[in-house]
Amino acid sequence: MEAIRSQDPGESSFWWRPPSVRTAVEATVEAPAVTTEEQEGVVTTGEVEATAAPAAPVATVARDRPTPYEFGYDVKDEYGNSQSRQESGDGSGTVKGSYGYTDTNGIYRQVSYVADANGFRATVKTNEPGVGPASPADAEFIVEPPPAGVVSQEIAVRV
Repeated sequence: MEAIRSQDPGESSFWWRPPSVRTAVEATVEAPAVTTEEQEGVVTTGEVEATAAPAAPVATVARDRPTPYEFGYDVKDEYGNSQSRQESGDGSGTVKGSYGYTDTNGIYRQVSYVADANGFRATVKTNEPGVGPASPADAEFIVEPPPAGVVSQEIAVRV
């Protein structure tokens, strides 16, 4: 796979271009067998010409073209946690979207993504304790300070 880096100054994201995929279609054609046996009552004088019956039709597989779509939701539960997701796809196969959550302590993670001919690319915005600004794999992390009162991964449980 080919690694691609962003050409925008100051941006540190990169992604992998997916490999090209070629598909082969296998078809089986059936036709009656040609016989050269002599048959009673048939007189031949010389060469016999045999012709095969017409080939059976070959099924073709129609590939559906991408259909534009969009959906989303935003939910908040009785404890104060919230979740959301939005996604849209266009007729060319490009998909863009985001999803995220926020817990009762104010810790959040928001992921925005694009999937197209150049592969999948994501940007993660969070204030989760212990997450650094390094961007592993195909994701870019934008890390912000956690909410006041949250200083480590060991978050006190409110009673």
